[in-house]
Amino acid sequence: MIFAKVDVCIAVHPKFCAAGAAAVGYWVAALAYSCGQELDGRIPGKAVGAILALGPKRGRVLCAKLVSVGLFEPDGDGYRIAKFAKKNATKAEMDARRTETAHRMAAYRRRDTCAVGDGTRDGGGDALHAPSLSASREGVVLNSLSLDLKSRSESGDLSSLSGAGPGASASAVCAPIPSDLRLTPEARASAEMLGVRDIDGEWVKFVAHHRANGTRAADFYALWTKWAVMARNYERRDREREARRSGPSADRAAAPYHPGPRPAEVDLGAQLKARLAASKPPTEGSPQ
Repeated sequence: MIFAKVDVCIAVHPKFCAAGAAAVGYWVAALAYSCGQELDGRIPGKAVGAILALGPKRGRVLCAKLVSVGLFEPDGDGYRIAKFAKKNATKAEMDARRTETAHRMAAYRRRDTCAVGDGTRDGGGDALHAPSLSASREGVVLNSLSLDLKSRSESGDLSSLSGAGPGASASAVCAPIPSDLRLTPEARASAEMLGVRDIDGEWVKFVAHHRANGTRAADFYALWTKWAVMARNYERRDREREARRSGPSADRAAAPYHPGPRPAEVDLGAQLKARLAASKPPTEGSPQ
């Protein structure tokens, strides 16, 4: 979105005060028009009457007034806003900013779409943002996997990890998830050591997630280990929530209601009649 900058002092500036309210309003509209069309402050002759739909005659009168106070300058059949580039960006400056932004975003996308097995990108989810692995069992899994990858790289046998088949080049850093990526015994063992219960289900979700998001990585098995850590954490969280739901408070809520002994029924009508009879004064001839 393109913006036009207006100095806050125009409300008391001598030139704007001399131009009058109508001319100042036209000046602001002309500034917005020139910025929107990237004309570097120029107002073509055909646009003089189109601004604010004033018509050519009324537009020329206001332009002449702005020229007389020094806010407009004649420019061929049109006009130019005086000192436009002092506050507003020119077309060359905006093009340079667009080019710089495009280059910066392209570099960002290249970094974002090329995760080098460090879990910095997972295609928009939080499954790979695993916490620090402080438990000894988790450290054993990751260390053993790292040693296995190191031994494979030294021997040149990276085909089973990349899914590219024998003879694939080990120098390829980032690649999409292979179509034949499989759950190897090593990958299953690492998930079992981490405590993942539904390993096959998590593997299906892992492959579908990265295939749908177009993740590029050098080692998808390292990403699988991080995925397994988070899957274990989610399973543990779900079990704790279920335990809280089925705890003592839930038992109390589900217990049937046992009312205590009912009080004896009271005849309120009889009590009222007795009180009324006791409050009446005795009549003559009635026993005292």
